[in-house]
Amino acid sequence: MENRVHQCIYDIFSSDIPEVAKLPAPQHYKSKIVRLNARRMEVMLDNNAQDKLEGEEPPLFHILKMVERRETRAIRRILDTQGNIATSQYDVLNTFVTQLRRIYQPR
Repeated sequence: MENRVHQCIYDIFSSDIPEVAKLPAPQHYKSKIVRLNARRMEVMLDNNAQDKLEGEEPPLFHILKMVERRETRAIRRILDTQGNIATSQYDVLNTFVTQLRRIYQPR
């Protein structure tokens, strides 16, 4: 499902519609990705609503493991095709989009 959402975002950015019209759609899909990731975290922690007692919170160990997984999976730096190191989240995302467009652009 998440791959499909990413493909939709890519299709929006590669389409010929005006930039102003493109802006709301990626935000919609971004919220879907956030919900998918939140659902995945619930599964990883086994803390579904029916499994939790009222007012029960996940143990500190699980919270620390969740933060550690998130940190190790995050991409903080990336090298673009010109040899520049992208460190901001926007630059990393832009580098990925540029590379994917270059690779998958119809010829």
